[in-house]
This record gives sequence, structure tokens and C-alpha cells, in this order.
Amino acid sequence: MNYKFLKALLGVILFASLFSVKTANATLIVGDVYTDTSGETWQYVGYYDLILGPDLSSNPTPLNGIEAAEQIFGLLPADQSYAISTIDTGVNHMAFYDGYQAAISGFLQLAEDAQANNAGGAGYDAIGDMSAYIHDRGLTNQEADDINFVNALFGMPLVDSDEGRFLNHVFVSVTVPEPSSLAIFLLALGGFGLSRKRKL
Repeated sequence: MNYKFLKALLGVILFASLFSVKTANATLIVGDVYTDTSGETWQYVGYYDLILGPDLSSNPTPLNGIEAAEQIFGLLPADQSYAISTIDTGVNHMAFYDGYQAAISGFLQLAEDAQANNAGGAGYDAIGDMSAYIHDRGLTNQEADDINFVNALFGMPLVDSDEGRFLNHVFVSVTVPEPSSLAIFLLALGGFGLSRKRKL
């Protein structure tokens, strides 16, 4: 390989490394890295659907967005943390919630670590409780299909499923090397390679 080609290749690698943390405004991709408004870096690991949580009749523990992620994706080492987002283009540190007996009007977007057990009982069982992972008011696809079958027979309006409407996207904190550190490493590696070539 000639020197000009190696120099051009190194330039392309350095340029790409400067923009490696950025992502386009598109649907989230598992494994990709995103930056929040405070500059923290997060890796996307997946999502959970608010309405596909445990049925309210089982009196589950109310969970905020972070607690639900810990239950679904597992606990993290002490040096890592979860972030939740209600948007599919980045990290906004918000989660979708539903409230016990519709005490709160509609589905809400609140802080990812909001107090979920507001009534003080053992479970999701009193007005004031809310959860980021609960099957309460939302209709699953199967429930909507069942209702629509009957409604169609009697000429009544059809209902929509809520599945996929209230997704809580889950991210894990990561440490990404600074572009300048990566550039220095690549320059050193390139210099090492050139020096070895000259010795041969």
C-alpha cells in the first residue's frame, strides 16, 4: 500500500469517528447509541408496552418507568442505569403511565422515575396509584377484536386497540470514548504501522 492511500484512509476514519455518536432522526435501533439533551450517552436495548403488563385484577406492584425496565430487562450493575423515553427518536426521560380506576384522565407522560405507589398500599389497588407497566384501561389487539366482533353484529362503532400506542423505550447508560481519544489512538496505530513498514 502506498503512503497516500493510508493517509486518505486515516482521514476518512478520523472524520467518521467524530460523528460516530450521532444518529439520524429515525426509529430507534437496538444497539445504537443516542445522546440526551444533557449530553449523556445511552444505548437502546428495546421497549415495553404499557398495556401489556400484569392485569390489574392480580393487584400487581405499581411501577414507574425505571422500575418496570428493571423488572423486564433485569437489574444493572451499580455503575450503569436505565433511561426511558416516550419518543422513538431519542431519550426524553419520560414514561407512559396509566392510573388506577381512571383516576387520572387518560394515559399520561410523566418522569421516568415518578412516584407510582401514591396510595401507599401494597399493590395497584387504590385511587392515586399509577404504573408504567399495567393492563388496566388499554385494549389489547385481542380485546379490541372481540369487542369489534360483537359491535359489528349489532351495527355499533368499532374500537381501536391500544397496543403499540404507549411504548416505553429503554436505554442503558454507556461510556463512549471521546472522539479525540479515538482519533489519537488511530493516529498512534497508523504511525506504528508506518514505522514497522519502514523497518522492513
